[in-house]
Amino acid sequence: MYKYKQRDIVMRVFPRLGLHPVIIISTKEVYEAEGLYGVLMITSTKIRDNFSFELSNEKLIKPLEKLSQVRCKLIAMLSEKEMEYKVSELKEKYFVKLIKQFNKHFLGI
Repeated sequence: MYKYKQRDIVMRVFPRLGLHPVIIISTKEVYEAEGLYGVLMITSTKIRDNFSFELSNEKLIKPLEKLSQVRCKLIAMLSEKEMEYKVSELKEKYFVKLIKQFNKHFLGI
């Protein structure tokens, strides 16, 4: 079952960090093939670098509790069991910008 989708922001429990948001960047096809979601970490710690993508309220379907940033260098593959619940979704036009930034600074393309 494909419970979450690309652009969803979901909460995940990390052993040392506790409950923490991530954004799904992978496609449904990845989930169907591997049973995993590709995600990027989100943090409320503000850093100005090429790996940080700010998540202002205008970019989101529903505002987050804190002003946050996606960390384009902190990527993980997670199973559905590792995710708690959806909290928001990144609007499509901003997701495209996030992926362009990820491709440029993480992948170098």
